[in-house]
This record gives sequence, structure tokens and C-alpha cells, in this order.
Amino acid sequence: MNIKIKREQLLPALVATSSVVEKRQTLPILSNLHLKQKDGVLSITGSNLEVEVNKTLSGVNSDELEITLSANKLLEICRALPPGSSINIKVEPGKAILTSAKSRFTLKSLPANEFPMLQAVEYQERFTLPVREFKEILELTAFSMAAQDVRYYLNGILLEVDNNRLVAVATDGHRLSKSEARLDNNQTPDKHQIIIPRKAIQEIMRLLNTVAESEGGGGAEPETVKLELNNKHLKLSASDTVITSTLINGQFPEYESILSADLDKSIQIDRQQFLESLTRISVLTNDRLHGVRLNFKDNVLKVSTNNPEQEEAEDELPCVYDGDEITTSFNVNYIIEALKATNSEHIIINIKDKDSVCLLQKPGDELSSWLVMPMRL
Repeated sequence: MNIKIKREQLLPALVATSSVVEKRQTLPILSNLHLKQKDGVLSITGSNLEVEVNKTLSGVNSDELEITLSANKLLEICRALPPGSSINIKVEPGKAILTSAKSRFTLKSLPANEFPMLQAVEYQERFTLPVREFKEILELTAFSMAAQDVRYYLNGILLEVDNNRLVAVATDGHRLSKSEARLDNNQTPDKHQIIIPRKAIQEIMRLLNTVAESEGGGGAEPETVKLELNNKHLKLSASDTVITSTLINGQFPEYESILSADLDKSIQIDRQQFLESLTRISVLTNDRLHGVRLNFKDNVLKVSTNNPEQEEAEDELPCVYDGDEITTSFNVNYIIEALKATNSEHIIINIKDKDSVCLLQKPGDELSSWLVMPMRL
């Protein structure tokens, strides 16, 4: 049983499927990729039991076969071969022999029937949207996900489908990001809420970036992504790749009431100038708190900070605000990440007083919002 394939065809598939494979596994077989050739299609799958990435390759010269091989070793061998190489994989009991020109590698295999595949019996909702739209709402929110928080339901993104809207929300308890996309009017999925784990979000964003980069011009139809979901699984299909993920079982915080807080003061400011100012000032923030003071008065924003070494930084920039003076403090990194997420020319800062949250929005756009909790310095 043999597989004959070009390096340039195999390498991207190995990169896509190996990315989900963890370096340290409780099950040895999870260090492997599952390769299956049937009906003229080579299917390659990587998994960590929570997230599964499957890539299909057509037009591969191969017999019908099923095998698992080390993800890392197979990827590194393929990377090290010269461009344009032809690869032959001969499957034998308990091993595979990979040859290319005068190079020869013998790899140990594990039984393919022991490879755990994620199975979902039935998906309750199915809908599609352009790859670039889904990519955008994830990029506008993913940076606010928690990482290894004991509140496990924060270690991912809430995806909410309701009234032809697809809403993405992420929070780590100190900041919150929300963005939404409109679904086609012909698609009327029922209201559904799921929490997609962090690792799955990373794999999905990697896939969407790859697909978006490969989109050609010339009036070609934009690529779409298909989402299928139920209460336990999400299945995402784009191009020739399928990502299946288990979902986080938990109650996501009620975000709508937080975003609808009464913030009666609005400041408009040049986004790039604000970002550059915060980046400069952040150099001298406290290494633990990363706090900056924002003082709004008479169309001027003063940004300042200090640290335990008695070092100080201060900057001024123009803004549009003529209300009562406000001085408040925030984690500079949270605001910087929100500003980097959008490419709008200006940003609106909504606030009430020195103790209130700060809500950032693009002028005239209510589809995306970024909320940051205040801090005391």
C-alpha cells in the first residue's frame, strides 16, 4: 500500500493538521496524524480530543489505506526535503517507509482504529457566511479571551445566533469585546448560544487567515465558511478543511446589560494618535499593574503614569470633549489591544465618571464594542 504525493501538496496539509497536536499527550496515539485514503481522496486528521482538524487532498496517487504516523516527525521530514520533491510512503505492518529521491525514512505507526475521532450525531443549526466577515468578528474579540482561568467558561468565545445575527463575545473579567455579523436573510436559524474553547478559536483563526489569503481577485466569488452546531459540538468547514470542536459547558456572563450601562459622556479622538501615545507611555508603567491615568478636559487628553522606581511619563493629545473634567485609570494593554483590533480613523470613548467602565466604539458603528474596567492607581 503506497502513497505518492508532491511535497508542495502534502506540506500545507501537515502544517494545518499538526498545529492541533499537543507536544505532551496522555495517549501516545494523539501524537500521531491519522491518514486515510479512500475513493481517490487522502484525508489527514490531527486531534487533541477537544479539537480535531481534518484536511482532504484529492488527486493523490494512492492505494486504499489507513495509518497513523508521528505528526512532528512527518512534518519535519517534509519540511526538510527540497522544494519540488516527490514523496512515496509505503505502508507495512507497524511502520511506514518514506522515500524521496535518495532519502529514506522508516517511521513507526500505531493502529489506525485506535485513533479517537470526534463524533457528532446530529447538528441542530447550519448556516454560512463569508470567510472575511467571520474572520473579522473573531479578530475583533479573540484578544479578550481568558487564558487558563478557573472560570472555565471565560476561556473561549461566546457565539450567539439570533435574528439573522452572529454575535461573538469574549471577556476575561477585566475587559470585554463584542462584534457581530449579519447572516443572509434566507438563513433563519433559531436562537443558539455556544462557547467555543480557546484552542479551537486559535485553529479556526489560523484556517480563516489561510483561506482569506488564498482568495483570488478577478471578480471571483468570496470564500464562505459553513458552521454546524449543537449543544456539544461545533463543526466548521472552509475550503478543503474541517475543524470539529467540543464546546465549553457553562454559563457565559450576561454581557448585554454591561454594554448598555449609562455612559453619558463621549470623547472622540484620533485612533492612531491615541494608540501611539499609549504605546509611548506604557514603557514606564508599573510592571504588575500596567496602569495609566487619562484626564479629559477642554478638548485635551492627558495621558500619564509612574512606577515604583519614581519614573514618570506624560503626554497630551487633542480630542473632542467639552464636558466636566474626568480623571480615571485603566490597564494600558487592554486599551492598546482594542485600538489595534480596529482600523477606523477615529474612536469614540464612552464614559460616565472616574469609577465607571470605558466603552470604545467606532463612530457610526454599533456592531463592535470594547469595554474596559477601571482600576485604582
